[in-house]
Amino acid sequence: MIVDLELYPKQSLRLLLFINEQEKQSKKSTKFLEYCNEEEVKEFQYLDEEDRIIISESFREVVRAEIREYIDLYMEQYQEPLNDKEALDINEKQYTVYGNFQLFNEQKDTILWDLLTLLIYLDSMNPQIWDRRAVLIGELLQRIGLESEYMRFLSSELNLTKLALCHTFKYGEIWSYLEYILTEYYERIKGNEFKSLNNDEIINYVLKDNFEFICLQIDSYEHNYHAWSLVNWLIYELIPTIISSDDSNKPYKYNEIRMIESWVIKLLQRHPSHYGGYHALVNLNESKINSQSKSNKLEVCTVIGLVYPEEIINMLRVIIECFDHHLINCFSVILGFRYANFMLLIDSVDERSHLEIFENEIMWFQKQDLVEKMSKSPKHLEELREHFYSILSEISSYNYNKSIIQKFYDLLDSEIQIIRQESTLFYNSDCSYKGLV
Repeated sequence: MIVDLELYPKQSLRLLLFINEQEKQSKKSTKFLEYCNEEEVKEFQYLDEEDRIIISESFREVVRAEIREYIDLYMEQYQEPLNDKEALDINEKQYTVYGNFQLFNEQKDTILWDLLTLLIYLDSMNPQIWDRRAVLIGELLQRIGLESEYMRFLSSELNLTKLALCHTFKYGEIWSYLEYILTEYYERIKGNEFKSLNNDEIINYVLKDNFEFICLQIDSYEHNYHAWSLVNWLIYELIPTIISSDDSNKPYKYNEIRMIESWVIKLLQRHPSHYGGYHALVNLNESKINSQSKSNKLEVCTVIGLVYPEEIINMLRVIIECFDHHLINCFSVILGFRYANFMLLIDSVDERSHLEIFENEIMWFQKQDLVEKMSKSPKHLEELREHFYSILSEISSYNYNKSIIQKFYDLLDSEIQIIRQESTLFYNSDCSYKGLV
């Protein structure tokens, strides 16, 4: 059924029809509306060469006022929907202007959905949009039938939400809505395409599906917290739900973790100074350790191999080789990565093996010639000292290590003396070692 266009706010309908027409003609999504004064454009205009729409600020305010008025009226008349899952006849549903979807029976719901879509283009940070949109979708997806139409709709909704995040990438409510739509989208794929795939293939499908968008996000904004949070959400919330045959989320197998780890490394290699990527790798290292037998503590060589596989070692080596250039800022985040991994290592082995773990840490810094490189920078040299002091402080809290702590200090002195030279971190006022019993 076709909704009565006379019921739409007049100026909002004009702009909505215009945007929808441009979307249908364009091979890619139209860029968000950009605002200008009335001297440049009276109301709105499409710039073909630049593939973007410009709109006057005054016309934008007129449309926003129309939408606010409609939403207020809608909420006054709103009634909670019935909870029963009834099969609906598609012929009873109204067509939306944007996307030509048949989603709702009520004209007022169809109009509200269209106006919320328009508001995304006009003002994507408006709090009215995302909660109300989630409520409408929740009501819609409770009902049975029309699966093919729902998939087309969810695919469009994903693209529109991602487009909004390319324009407003710091707004947490949009990220939360994206997670909600992704969950609904993949749950429906799970019942179709995923049936014939094994877990490795499903994991690869989801990771590949989201790689380009996450790359775009981390390329656009340094240390994009929300983008890296999405990475962790995909790994530990969405994918386990999809690959589980029941409601319980089973832990990953080792080969599955390694597949995900390689994907994270590809993201991190684009921006090696992003701490969010290293945080994701630490979480995966913990998962790898947990995937092994927990009846006994692990052997040192085993756990080091889990935490530092060849792919991670090579990634760190390549980053360090660039330290003399624009990647010098990576040093602090790499230290944080090494420290977090060190904590995982000493928790996974017997206390009597801590000295061997500590020696491995020192040898890695020596092999990379990091002490020499960082000695040229007082700031980074102090960070390196803080790194080893923090490690020694953690080690000295174990009963077995208290009696042999001198061996740790002697090892540090014999291998990289410069760490302790002229540093107050390691000495008490009487020049005795901190932490010695």
